Amino acid sequence: MAALHDVLLFLRKNGAPYEIIEDVKEIAESGIIRTKSLLFEAAGKYSMAVVPRTSKIHFHLLQKMFHKENLRLVSNDEASFLFPVSDVETMPPFGTLYGCRVYIDRTILKYPFILFRVCSPYLSIKICVEDYLNIVKPALSTVDFQEIGALE
Repeated sequence: MAALHDVLLFLRKNGAPYEIIEDVKEIAESGIIRTKSLLFEAAGKYSMAVVPRTSKIHFHLLQKMFHKENLRLVSNDEASFLFPVSDVETMPPFGTLYGCRVYIDRTILKYPFILFRVCSPYLSIKICVEDYLNIVKPALSTVDFQEIGALE
């Protein structure tokens, strides 16, 4: 996985303004959706899904989204071997840094800002959804986890 420095360099290089937030609990702004990145493998190819942090993951829906029957979630051990990430939960949603195709949940597009953990459970970055879409160019998910009621 990219280090914090690499992520910040990537954002600067692409002209995306960002805000580093050290204590996410203190953020109470509206218009922000907290996200998480999920890493999957099918037929030797890795993909990333960016979904609302509160979403439960229904595996059959992910198989539908990726159009793959043999899809599997990548474990922390495998992710750290492949991308040197200490924890999949802190992987920033920039699959392009990992050579992965990125899919984004449609729900995220309803918000002006996204907030995601970056390389640490204690650091988050807030960026404009429009900037994220412009620099990552994710594919739009065919599954909307919030619409189907897949929330915890």
